[in-house]
Amino acid sequence: MPIDALNSIVSLLLSISLAAERLVTILKTFVPWLAIEQTDDKGAVDLKKDKGRRLVVQLIAFVSCWVTSALLVDGGFNLNGVLTIGSGPGTIYIHVAVAGLLASGGSAFWASILGLLKALKDLRTYQAAAEKKKLNT
Repeated sequence: MPIDALNSIVSLLLSISLAAERLVTILKTFVPWLAIEQTDDKGAVDLKKDKGRRLVVQLIAFVSCWVTSALLVDGGFNLNGVLTIGSGPGTIYIHVAVAGLLASGGSAFWASILGLLKALKDLRTYQAAAEKKKLNT
């Protein structure tokens, strides 16, 4: 799979993640208990007491990413659809539920993946330039 195709996939998933993150933020505004972390007597986050809230927020994030992905299907909204990236022999197909699951990993995660892919692309460009220089000398 070419690096450009990977960049396209990651960029799409990052966009879905960012859009869904806004949806989660809006829901947290309307349902305040989703935004308030459970704390212990000292004011520190109690991970055990906060487990249920965190699970609900993660579920909302996944559903938001899934619905956002379903909105991008070529034929219109389809929760069982497939996203098409590219055209021709290099076309990539991703089921919207899989895209939703990947995108719900969080924008910070996907931003770091995109950064790694950019570095890989830069490395390949550098290697190609070095090969060309080597051939010309």
